[in-house]
Amino acid sequence: MENSIAELKARTAGSRYIELDGLRGLAAASVLGHHFLFIYDIQPRWFEIPLAAGHEAVMLFFIMSGFVLSIPYWNGKYTDGYGSYLVRRCFRIYVPYVAAVGVAVLGDLLWGHRHLPLNGWYYLTWQAKITPRLLIDQLLMSPSPELNTAFWSLRYEVQFSLVLPFILALFARFRLVTGLIGCIVISAVASILQKKGFSNTHSYLETLRYMPIFMVGVLLARDRASIHALWDKAWPLLRILFVVTAASLYWGYEHYVLSRFHLESMQRSLTVCGAVGLLIAALYVKKIRTLLRSSFCEYLGRLSYSLYLVHGTVLFALVNIFYWKISRFWLGILFVAISMALAHLFCAFIEEPSLRLGKRLATLIGREVSSTKDEQFASMVP
Repeated sequence: MENSIAELKARTAGSRYIELDGLRGLAAASVLGHHFLFIYDIQPRWFEIPLAAGHEAVMLFFIMSGFVLSIPYWNGKYTDGYGSYLVRRCFRIYVPYVAAVGVAVLGDLLWGHRHLPLNGWYYLTWQAKITPRLLIDQLLMSPSPELNTAFWSLRYEVQFSLVLPFILALFARFRLVTGLIGCIVISAVASILQKKGFSNTHSYLETLRYMPIFMVGVLLARDRASIHALWDKAWPLLRILFVVTAASLYWGYEHYVLSRFHLESMQRSLTVCGAVGLLIAALYVKKIRTLLRSSFCEYLGRLSYSLYLVHGTVLFALVNIFYWKISRFWLGILFVAISMALAHLFCAFIEEPSLRLGKRLATLIGREVSSTKDEQFASMVP
């Protein structure tokens, strides 16, 4: 545990923001709270919202993915080709995902297909018959929740990873304001298509809706030095107001005002703005940065992806086993404890070995393959 921060630094020497690992860990923990309350159809009280901000956490994950993945490129330290990059991303995201699908299938076979007096969201998972078609859909990263309610967002992580090099090449030619306007336009087009009758189940429309959120993270990474300079020049009172506003927008406290004026459609955009503010605060507010670099937050950060992958399976297994047998409070305690324990094992024996294997294979590809396309990919990044 005491060497964990050093290990994190070694993964991407000179470019890793450990405080963002801590922020990701806290966000992953809030997903657990969100799903536990959601399965019981419980609305969190205003002071409980930070502990159950699940959908908000996904928006934050998307922004941080764009931010951290693009930093090496903006630093000019990327030397590998597109093939090596894809190998690393595959072993970082997809291989652990496949293992998590296997865990979810096992949970479904053992404890699925129950009928409990819970809401409709509960009946979206572990109710469909496991067929070859269902398994193929899941292995192709379908956003449907038949096996695990948390898998849906990973499809968009992979799609973003595939097009990231081209986004970097595009954004290298635009200023920050121009890039942000482009993100707004793409988001607006997706909203218009949705209102015109295109179904949200169309994955490409959903991609169009979520891709600008990743792109905002890319822009923040590119211009982080300028943002830092502006932060240093800001008055202390203005900094405090910025952080408070960001937290309020991220946790949706403005929803009460929006609903009064029938402006709920603005909620996601404001959540993204709040997430951007929290990311900036994590980077440049000393006390927040120190907290996020603590051993506990750093540990949560290391487990965050594994925790995200397995907690849905743990939740549905425990609810199906113990719904009539123990109180909701003790079931919640079991849920957190078992999710953390399983995530630790999953991280130690699947996620991190997969990450190391992917890096070794990418290194071999980088040494042995020097194609024209790879050279073009490396050269188009500033």
